[in-house]
Amino acid sequence: MASTIGETDEAFPEVNVTRQLNLGVPEEFPVDPVSSKVAISKAHKEQAEAEAEAEAAKAKENCSCALTSTLVVSGVVVIAIGVAFIVAKKYRAL
Repeated sequence: MASTIGETDEAFPEVNVTRQLNLGVPEEFPVDPVSSKVAISKAHKEQAEAEAEAEAAKAKENCSCALTSTLVVSGVVVIAIGVAFIVAKKYRAL
């Protein structure tokens, strides 16, 4: 053994580290078809609920928008009628 510090005469064999660390863990898991169908149906149900909530929010927004525009138009009409009455009253006074 005539080697200096940092040099080795023998090389260590290469090791698969992940396999050595996970000896008890199988590499492929069996899939239960019943639970996978339940998970898929649950995902579809959640997606359908999200779409329904989005449609409800959009309908509510459209309703509030229609209500707001109705109130604005009504206000403008009331103001126009009020101005017409004031102008008519001023002409009678002259």
